[in-house]
Amino acid sequence: MLQRTIPVELDDLLSRDLQLPVCPQVFIKLSQLLENNERPASELTQTLTSDPSLAAQVLRVSNSAAYGMNRSLRSIDEAVFRIGYTEVWSIAAALKAKELFGAGAVWSPFNERLWKHSLEVGVIARELSAHSLPSGADELMSAGILHDIGKLILYKVTPQYAMLTENGLLRGADLTWREMDFFGTHHARLGGAVLERWNLPQTLTDLVRDHHTMPEATDPQRVVRSVLMLANLIAHEAQRAGSRDDALPAALLALSGMKSDVCWRSLVQSRQALHRLNSI
Repeated sequence: MLQRTIPVELDDLLSRDLQLPVCPQVFIKLSQLLENNERPASELTQTLTSDPSLAAQVLRVSNSAAYGMNRSLRSIDEAVFRIGYTEVWSIAAALKAKELFGAGAVWSPFNERLWKHSLEVGVIARELSAHSLPSGADELMSAGILHDIGKLILYKVTPQYAMLTENGLLRGADLTWREMDFFGTHHARLGGAVLERWNLPQTLTDLVRDHHTMPEATDPQRVVRSVLMLANLIAHEAQRAGSRDDALPAALLALSGMKSDVCWRSLVQSRQALHRLNSI
């Protein structure tokens, strides 16, 4: 049974010497690339080749059967040219994020569930953005991958936390209320604090911190925030009962400017990308 603990804030955890996840420097650089609207391929190539191990892994995944290359890709430049900037960026971000999710711990069933859900939310958010916010695709994928990083911290506070999230029975507001009861905070708030500590872009930090808070109709970020929330809901529903129109709140659909059937089609369309990225 999960026991109540002292209130958890990031500064408290640091003072208690709890080993917090350390964001790989390359992931920080990948996230910062999102702030450049021109997205030059040379910057992506330079970022990846600064980490030879990552560059080798990106090429390994790019050359896998999932991408169906008829000849081997021998450089990051060639991979960007053949399969595209966005796909290479996605492979690299997923590789470094998976490293982050397993850092300093045995890869447990909790880590596995959390990683798979986070990757799914990221891919679905990227797919949804094609219908509502094409320029925000990569940022939404980053936000999706990192949206539950606060759960990893609560799991480090006590491994019993896994019981709250097992089988997806508690999620959304129900989960954050239970977290507040036990920890005096919730995973979204902690996640935002961690991203802020890592000096990731403020828009990304805000998306993670507020991913369980319904945006106001006047919020200039309402579309991107609502798309991330929809991606999270869709991923949870897909694990449980498949597509249900009533699972997606009408208010959230209105804020995103999308229809329910488009959202569920995006889930289907994201499956191929998920299959490729799950091979890493």
